[in-house]
Amino acid sequence: MDVTRYRNVAVVFLCIALAMVALDRALYFAFGSAPRWLVPEQKPIGWDIVDCTEKRFAALFEEYEWEAADLGEPLCVYFGLSTARLGIDPDVLAARTGHRMRFVGFHGNGGSIEHLMGMARPLLRSDFRPALAILALHPCWLAGQRSDGLQLEVPPAVNWKTRLTNKVRGLAHETWITSHRTFVNHFVRSGLYSLRETLFVDLDLPPNAFSAPDPDPWKPPKYFTGRRDPEYFLTQLDRWKTIGWFDSESYTNPNNQNPQVLLDLIAKCHDRGTEVVIVQMPECSQFRALIPPEAEELLRKTLQRSAGGSNVVVWDLHDSIDDEYFHDTIHLGQEGRGKFSQRLSELVNSLPQPAAHH
Repeated sequence: MDVTRYRNVAVVFLCIALAMVALDRALYFAFGSAPRWLVPEQKPIGWDIVDCTEKRFAALFEEYEWEAADLGEPLCVYFGLSTARLGIDPDVLAARTGHRMRFVGFHGNGGSIEHLMGMARPLLRSDFRPALAILALHPCWLAGQRSDGLQLEVPPAVNWKTRLTNKVRGLAHETWITSHRTFVNHFVRSGLYSLRETLFVDLDLPPNAFSAPDPDPWKPPKYFTGRRDPEYFLTQLDRWKTIGWFDSESYTNPNNQNPQVLLDLIAKCHDRGTEVVIVQMPECSQFRALIPPEAEELLRKTLQRSAGGSNVVVWDLHDSIDDEYFHDTIHLGQEGRGKFSQRLSELVNSLPQPAAHH
């Protein structure tokens, strides 16, 4: 077999490899190991969640634009993350609320007020004016989720395969390009997303021009059933500890932007005539016991700074559901979802009848 004919290909690949090594070292010396303009303070929300939210809102807009514009029923939107997705049943709310009102949720995954704002961006960018906005949150989200940055989680090397995997991951972690690939992707996509938003607003385009509507936007989520084992509870609590939720200093960090993001979200809702209700979502007793009092204090002080703070209703339901109805430390099981939704509907009934203005 004549291998000389592959010589030029090998030379090309070698040159590319050397160029990549040179580029990697140049980036490292030019920007450092974790440049702040690239590695955010807070863990960014997943772009699949952003895309899903955009499609759901486009579907909602089309429905009200073409089918439900004459119904005159008030619209309530609730923004949250996984605890709202798995803990609030919009059908129960609609059935048990005395007001003739429709409930639509926008929720994803995450654990910060910045992530919560991501769920509301499509609506805030539009002229849509719901009668009521429920912000389903946890005070610990004011601490946010610290970015993993350059941290490397290495599993125990129990055999030669894991040892080899750890060495490869360690080498990739020491490489600027591979260790920052997620942040580079986020940096590029964030810039393009902001540019699209600017063009969208300047051209006065409808929401369904920003994203294609989801063909089945209101399909129910996959509910959690049963209860996770105690070992999973401990693993999950360790994860929350790593994020910083159980650290009192996380709530006094002057660089933390989550309190201001919450104020901006409330103000933008009020600017369009939408009433705002904050719901503190249920948490199991193990989780509640680890949250420092600074979290609740930060929420209270943040709402005091709001220009319309007196118009923000707060329903503290963090201890409203017994532990037996939790799937894990913060997510309700299916039965707990029904109980919490019934409780929430009772509180919605206590509000004055909202006006319909979409």
